[in-house]
Amino acid sequence: MRRLLRFLLFYVPYIATLLILGSFVLEGVWAKVIYYMGYMSVCSTFIPLPTSPVVMVMGRFFSPLIVSLVGAFGTATANLLDYAILSTVAKTRLAERTKGTYLYQFWMKLYRKVPFLALTLTNFLPIPVDFIRFISIFERYNRVWYFLASYTGRFLRYLLLAWLGFVLPVSLPVLIVIGALFFLPGLVPVVRRMIKK
Repeated sequence: MRRLLRFLLFYVPYIATLLILGSFVLEGVWAKVIYYMGYMSVCSTFIPLPTSPVVMVMGRFFSPLIVSLVGAFGTATANLLDYAILSTVAKTRLAERTKGTYLYQFWMKLYRKVPFLALTLTNFLPIPVDFIRFISIFERYNRVWYFLASYTGRFLRYLLLAWLGFVLPVSLPVLIVIGALFFLPGLVPVVRRMIKK
């Protein structure tokens, strides 16, 4: 619980600072970039807002490099929030139940061989492979390496998405729909759980 509280002592002022900068200090383009960073910083496992459409739209109006640098930092920060929350519950029944699944065991083998690469790939792929991130949290993977793997994977993913947003000759609503398609694979487990109930 102390880790979570320590992280929140950083995270809450960080988000507040972004809001203040975007609202009162910066104007125009930079205010939008700061709001974008704030949005990406709250999109997490516990606040599952779509990121792909936002990245693609930002790529339409801003340099794909800026979009990916800023977005990856925001997402890596949100992933640290996941780390702080999940590491406090890692010893609960939920964690024990997850550790007993076949998928967990499969990803555990991959993670044990190449943890940084596995985390980087998890953050790059637009498919729901959160097991690797959860495994790294449950196994207390170093937070600095966790952040760097999150940043690297998301930077590459967002660079591709922002570039697509920049080059695709489609209207903005169509671009949003295309971006939303990257979000759909993450909904598969949620839909499965709803069907089973």
